[in-house]
Amino acid sequence: MKKRSIIITLFIGVLIFGGIKFFKDLDYSIFRFTVSKEVRLKYVNVVDEVSRGKVQVNWREVASVDATFNYGHIETATENNIKRVAERFITKTDKGYTLRSIDSVVESFGGKGEDIEKAKRYLKVINKSRKMDEGHKKDFFDSIKSDAIKVSKKTGIMPSVIMGQAALESNWGRSQLSKDYKNLFGIKADSSWKGKKINFSTSEYYNTKIRDDFRVYSSLSESVEDFGKFIENNPRYKRAGVFKAKTYNEQIKAIEKAGYSTISNEKGEKVYAQYVLDIIISNDLQLLDWEISK
Repeated sequence: MKKRSIIITLFIGVLIFGGIKFFKDLDYSIFRFTVSKEVRLKYVNVVDEVSRGKVQVNWREVASVDATFNYGHIETATENNIKRVAERFITKTDKGYTLRSIDSVVESFGGKGEDIEKAKRYLKVINKSRKMDEGHKKDFFDSIKSDAIKVSKKTGIMPSVIMGQAALESNWGRSQLSKDYKNLFGIKADSSWKGKKINFSTSEYYNTKIRDDFRVYSSLSESVEDFGKFIENNPRYKRAGVFKAKTYNEQIKAIEKAGYSTISNEKGEKVYAQYVLDIIISNDLQLLDWEISK
């Protein structure tokens, strides 16, 4: 009986010791950690500014590193601090700019193995919170994602830009032009087009509609592929700097500058690029650009 009592006591002791160690190692900030829309946009804006002309940095990784060294309190991060962390992710080489891993960046701030693991836990929380909900938008993006990446690798047009434009032009694949004729981008059928076409009514300016001939495709994949060719083979897009752009922000503004769309608001101001940017940012599509640049 005494032996049994000793065993039970030892077992309880092990449980208590393990529990103390568990709670000692447990970082409560992980459980409290959230990213509000306001904080997310602050990180996106600063990270995009740092990325401009170089290479797209992942704002989620920047926020995760920040959280690691600030007990999860990224809501108090200043723009200068975000910039300082974001800049650590970029390395300049003879061939241009490349991205450093989150492990390397944490170490550059003096972090150890446990800090790297903590940063990855924060990143996991952010990724989970930003996971796109099941629904029409997710289905739409999933239907063109692989084609967008394929065209991006061929042409240099960023997948975020391709998908953002497709979403805007086709109303997330729900427009009649995209549903019935597989034309996701509203590309017109000019004299160079030898395929099928349809005469269609569309919006061009604020509160104004016009009729024109538009290209007809057999599939959404064909539409995405032709969009890449359309931009790549038209000299005005090269002149506008589309293929020199290093980030989605620069590229969509160059596409607008080249005259892809004449959409304007009631003041006559061009708003096409901003519409596409809103879609890209709200859905974190720029992370696809980051993914293929690694």
